[in-house]
Amino acid sequence: MKINANSEVKQFGINIGRGSYFGIYDKYIVSHNIIKNTFGNGITIVGSSSTVAPAPVGWIKDVVIAGNIIEAIAEPGTESYGIHVRHYENATISNNTLKNNVRSIYCSNCKIGTIISNNELHNATKGFVIFQGYTAGEGGYTDYDADLVVTGNLMRTTLAMGNTGFWCQYYEKVHTISSTGNVARVFV
Repeated sequence: MKINANSEVKQFGINIGRGSYFGIYDKYIVSHNIIKNTFGNGITIVGSSSTVAPAPVGWIKDVVIAGNIIEAIAEPGTESYGIHVRHYENATISNNTLKNNVRSIYCSNCKIGTIISNNELHNATKGFVIFQGYTAGEGGYTDYDADLVVTGNLMRTTLAMGNTGFWCQYYEKVHTISSTGNVARVFV
């Protein structure tokens, strides 16, 4: 699939969600897509939250996002994520190339675990990998205690005014974190 500057839809590349009144969905695979000139998120996969449906909410299970190329157009005031996964149970995000996003990979409301490996992340302005176990205070999410593995990723950016200093941020209810073999290159 190609979404480019000639497309009428410029906000998102691939956006997968689920209805608010269904159970758990299994096995979402998004692989080997080229998404260029998007102004918003490249790939978004979202289960339902307790703000939309009563608990138990409809988590998405076993997400695989692999081998995609996503190039965003940096636009002031637009919060773009290369890959955004939310309200899910397991995810593997690997071998993707993401360029020019505000945040390269953002995972939130993870119930069990996430593996982020062998991605090339270029020119993120606010963070390369952000992982949030769950949103504090959101009803229906009392048992989130996720594991996170971040390994073999290459992160490249130019030192510019307004870029934040972190390459990876984890917060709120993360059980075990393993970070190995990642390389961050900052150019002046």
